[in-house]
Amino acid sequence: MAQYIDAMVNEAFGSHPYAYSFSTDGKSLLMQEALPQPKGTNELAGKMYNGTTWDSDQQKSVKDPNEEYVFGANKAYTLKFSGTVYETGSYSYDSAQKQVYFSRATVDGQTAAEYYETVTIWGDNRFINDDAYKAAQTNDQFSRHSNMYDPTQRLIGWFD
Repeated sequence: MAQYIDAMVNEAFGSHPYAYSFSTDGKSLLMQEALPQPKGTNELAGKMYNGTTWDSDQQKSVKDPNEEYVFGANKAYTLKFSGTVYETGSYSYDSAQKQVYFSRATVDGQTAAEYYETVTIWGDNRFINDDAYKAAQTNDQFSRHSNMYDPTQRLIGWFD
């Protein structure tokens, strides 16, 4: 248990490198956390995996045939929903933990700078100004994220 707690604390409060850029108008800093170094064997390269969805009848996650991750040998990926490209970017992996990490380059065909320009300001918020709100929304949308993967079933998501 102590090792698990130490790992969680180190992940939350450890030093994490970021790639920085500015919005097109120069008013906001856009940040993307760097991917961790790959560990183990790349079980994803050159393959297509499906996402998962919750099946309330079975009370478990099941294959989502409409969500497809296509992985290139060069650590690039494309995420498609119902055949339409939703997201592109790069990935890293930990084959011992069966964890894949994603860094988005585009979402709905937009880069982070382009996405920033299209953010809609919704009502009152806690940010100092609209530019800070748009930067926070963009940084959230383009933040690094991860999921488990199952190389046998070729699934990505959360498993029971």
